[in-house]
Amino acid sequence: MAALVGSRLLRFVYDALKDKVNITDRTLWSDNQCVIHWITRRDKKLPVFVANRVKEIRNVPCTIKYCPTKDNPADLLTRGISTRELEKSNLWWQGPPWLKQGDWPICPVFDSSTYHVSTEEDVGTLSEDYNKPSDDRSKPSVNGIQLIIDVNRYSGLTKLLRVTALVLRFISNLKQKATRKTGLITADELNRAEIEWIKDVQRQEFADIAKKIRDNKKKTLLSRQLGLFTDKDGILRCGGRLHNAPLDFVTKFPILLPPAHRFTDLVILNAHARALHSGLQTTVTYIRRRFWIAKIRQTVKKLLRKCVTCRKTNGKNLIKYRYKPRFNRIA
Repeated sequence: MAALVGSRLLRFVYDALKDKVNITDRTLWSDNQCVIHWITRRDKKLPVFVANRVKEIRNVPCTIKYCPTKDNPADLLTRGISTRELEKSNLWWQGPPWLKQGDWPICPVFDSSTYHVSTEEDVGTLSEDYNKPSDDRSKPSVNGIQLIIDVNRYSGLTKLLRVTALVLRFISNLKQKATRKTGLITADELNRAEIEWIKDVQRQEFADIAKKIRDNKKKTLLSRQLGLFTDKDGILRCGGRLHNAPLDFVTKFPILLPPAHRFTDLVILNAHARALHSGLQTTVTYIRRRFWIAKIRQTVKKLLRKCVTCRKTNGKNLIKYRYKPRFNRIA
C-alpha cells in the first residue's frame, strides 16, 4: 500500500512538472525487499489483493531501488521520535546523504541495484497452494507438558492453568522434599504454568524456526516478516515498530502462537470472556495486547460462532403466534 501511494504521488508530481522541468528519470524508493520482489518479478503468482495493486504500480514507468531501513526518513515517525529530535534530524529534512552524492546503496538480495518497472499488464492470480507449507515434513511429536495433561479435555484456560500449576507443584515437591509447597495456588505458579504451555506449544509448532534463531542460521520467511526473537524465558516473540512506544514489554513484543492449536483456542475464548463477550474486533484487539496469532480474524470468528452465551444474547426473537382454535365452529 505504501508503494502504491508512492507511485501515485510520483505520477502526480511528474504530470505537474513535466512541461516546466526536464525530467529524465523517475525513481521509486522502498525499504521493503518483499515489495520490490513482488513488483519486479513476474514468475511468482500473487494473491488477488496484492496483484491488483502491483499492476497499478507497474503502470507507472519508473526505476525502483532499495533504501536501507536505517536511511528511511519515514521510519522516524512510524517508530517514534520526539519533536525536539525531529527538529534537529538531518535525515528528515535533507534525506540520506548518499541521495545527493549519487553513491546509492545496493541490495545484496537482488542481482542488480536497479530494477525497471515496465508498463505491461501482468495480473497475478491466487495460487491454490500459496498458503501451503513448502515441504511435507510432519510436525514434531507431542512432548513436554502435553504428555501429562491433555489440553483437548479442557474447555477453559483458567482450569487448564490451575491443573498445570498443581502438577508442577507436585513435581517440585518430589524434587525438594525439605521445602514443600502447600495451600492455595499463587499467581507465580499460574504464570509459570502459562509459560510452560507456551514454550511447549512453540516447541511443537515452531521447532525449526526456534532452532535457526538459537543457532544464528539463515532466518526463515516467517522469522524475517515478524522479526522473531527469543526472550529470557526462551519464548518466541514478535518484533515490530513499537519498540520505542510507551507500552509494556508484552504489548510491544507479543508472544507467537499457532492458529490451529487447542491452547490457542482456549486463549481466544478466555480473552472473549474477559472482554465481556464483545464482538470480533474487540476480542482481536484484546488478544493482541499479549499474543500474535496468524490468521487471527478467521480463527476468532470461527470460535465466536460457537459461543453459547453470544448465541443466546444475539439470537433472533421468537415469532409470536396468534392463538388458533383446534376445532372449527360448526355452522
